[in-house]
Amino acid sequence: MSTGSPSLAARARLAVTLMIGFYLLAIGVAGLLLYISYVMATHPNRLLLKPLPFCVIGALMILSSILPRRDRFQPPGPSLSASGQRRLFGLIGEVAIATGQPMPQEVYLVPDVNAWVAARGGVMGFGSRPVMGLGLPLLQTLAVSPPSCMVPAR
Repeated sequence: MSTGSPSLAARARLAVTLMIGFYLLAIGVAGLLLYISYVMATHPNRLLLKPLPFCVIGALMILSSILPRRDRFQPPGPSLSASGQRRLFGLIGEVAIATGQPMPQEVYLVPDVNAWVAARGGVMGFGSRPVMGLGLPLLQTLAVSPPSCMVPAR
């Protein structure tokens, strides 16, 4: 039952292996540059001291570039509140339940004809929260009936 393409699990293992390999390579190159710097600093020949700052700066740049950064989220527009937009948030909740996704914690009005959901904040995805952006021009072009949670039962 081979389809010729690797399974999802095999692709995930390959991705993790490549990521670990990348970090090992980066740490190895930075370590090599620091070792070269150490040898240049302890060698009595003064001609070897000229490239010393470049090796140290290069190693520090490599090490600082592989460190994970904290995601700083800047709101793309005004925030919408659930109390002020009950029908909209009811529809968003229905879509979230239907797709098996968490309800966005924050919803922003953006100036584009667009709608998006992203996980923002945290470090490397840990501690992030779902955030939604809804375009005002997009909302003006759509006509939506009230969600079933807002329709009175008969």
